Amino acid sequence: MFPGEKASGKKKMKKLIFIFVLAMLVSGCVSARSIYMNAATINYSDGINEQEAKYIAQKYCLDKGIRDIFISSPETEEVFTNPKEWEIRFQEKNLSQLSYHYTFFIDKETGEVTNFEYGK
Repeated sequence: MFPGEKASGKKKMKKLIFIFVLAMLVSGCVSARSIYMNAATINYSDGINEQEAKYIAQKYCLDKGIRDIFISSPETEEVFTNPKEWEIRFQEKNLSQLSYHYTFFIDKETGEVTNFEYGK
């Protein structure tokens, strides 16, 4: 083996590690610390907007020990049966059951988690 080949292999490995780290950062890898920091910035006095509802649901998951979800990518919908709530849905990490998710209902006025569901 030539010395240049080893260096080339090391360079390739460094590039792969760099690409992996970059992909993790871009894909929305979220730390518990950043979730708590985001939740601490919520101004409850003016009602809860869509982004704040996501922060509340993420924090709720951490507080309750719910770890088997993709916490960095919640989906949000307004609840048609109750327009005073946000519906925040997290996909379960178990890829063999992609149709299962956790759903949280967040009061738009108070920020309270009013209901929690697990299912399809």
